[in-house]
Amino acid sequence: MIFDSYEAYRAANFTPKVCILGSGPAGTTIARKLGAAGIPVVVMEAGPREFSDESQDFYRGSTVGDFYFDLDITRLRLMGGSSNHWAGWCRVLDKQDFEPKAWV
Repeated sequence: MIFDSYEAYRAANFTPKVCILGSGPAGTTIARKLGAAGIPVVVMEAGPREFSDESQDFYRGSTVGDFYFDLDITRLRLMGGSSNHWAGWCRVLDKQDFEPKAWV
């Protein structure tokens, strides 16, 4: 169920036990797992359902230190978060992804 406003949320008389901020891959995965376990969850997303320049403007900014791409290009402010850069697809992890790393 998706609520587009606080008023609609209150009218639904829904009382979550957990609030997750962000509907990106991590937030969505956690919400689905908790929901499947019978735990009432609400996911708060600042962005709209579809991309909009107006919403994306909130991500304008700069970084300091090492060079990195502009923040409003590397992050997306909409349902699904930055996973929209790669169509929500996640690469399958390899064994080496789970091995200890000296730099971590």
